[in-house]
Amino acid sequence: MRIRTFEFQVYDALMNLIDRFPLSLTTAPSGLGFRQEVKLVETKLIDYIVDRQMKKADIKLQAHFPEPNSYLKIRSFRVWYGKNIKHKTVLYYRNDNEEKWIDCIIKEFGSTEVDTTINTIPLTIQALSPFYQLRQKQIMAAITVSGKNYAYDYPYSYGGGVLENATFENTFFEDIPLRIRVHGKVVNPQVSLKYEDEVEAYTIVRFTDLTINEGQILEIDAINSRILLYASAEDTNPTDVYDQVDKTKDTFIYVKPGVNTLVANLDQVNITASVQITYVQYQV
Repeated sequence: MRIRTFEFQVYDALMNLIDRFPLSLTTAPSGLGFRQEVKLVETKLIDYIVDRQMKKADIKLQAHFPEPNSYLKIRSFRVWYGKNIKHKTVLYYRNDNEEKWIDCIIKEFGSTEVDTTINTIPLTIQALSPFYQLRQKQIMAAITVSGKNYAYDYPYSYGGGVLENATFENTFFEDIPLRIRVHGKVVNPQVSLKYEDEVEAYTIVRFTDLTINEGQILEIDAINSRILLYASAEDTNPTDVYDQVDKTKDTFIYVKPGVNTLVANLDQVNITASVQITYVQYQV
C-alpha cells in the first residue's frame, strides 16, 4: 500500500491550480520535519524565549522513472518544469494522515543511468515557505427575509447586519497574510480583524472614497502585496486602486495567532455584498 505521494504543482497569483506533475514512484525523502531557531534570555533556573524563527531546510528525495521509455519520462519532467518555471511552484505531499503544500524551487536535478529497469533522479528541493494548507471562507451579510437562513456559524453584529462564518483561527505562531475579496455593492469598504473575545480591532483597512458596485470585486491581497478592483468575476485586467486605501490605517491585513473575528461594513440593504477570505495556514 502506498503511504505517501509527492506531486509538483504550479499556481497563478490567485492560487488557482494551472498544472501538475505527479511523481508516481519516490523513495528516501528527507527534510519533511522542521527546525526552529530561538533567542533566549538565560537565568539561573529558567530560560525565557524572546524570539523564534522557523528555519527552512532542503527537501531531498529519489524520483524513479521505470522502463519502458524512462529517459523520455525524465525529459518530459524537465520540459514541464522549464515551461512553468515563472509560475509559483509548489510541492504537494500526502500520506495516509494528512496533505500539505510548500512553496519551492528545484535546486538540483540529478542525472543517472538506467539500472535494473529503473532510472533514478535525485532531487534537491529548496523550500521557500513552511508547509501549509490553503484555507478559504465565505463571509456574508445575513438578510432579514422571511424563511431565509444561512448555514453558517459564529454570527457577529455590525452596522445593522450580521456577518456569518466570520471567525477563524491562525494556528501558526507568526502573523499570516490574508487575501480579502469584497463583492459589491459596498460603499467605502472597511475590513478589520479583532480577537474573538475583544472589542477593539487590532488592524483596519478602509477606503473613504470608493464604491464597489454590484458585480465588482475589490481584492486586498497581502499575499501578493496588491489592491485591485475587478469589473466582474471574469475581469482579467483589473484596476490598481492601491493609492485609494486610507493611509492613516493599515494597507493590508495580517492575521495574528489565535482565534480571530473579521469585521466588515456589509449591511442588510445590499443583499449581494459578501467577503471571501483566502489564507495559507502555515504548519510546524
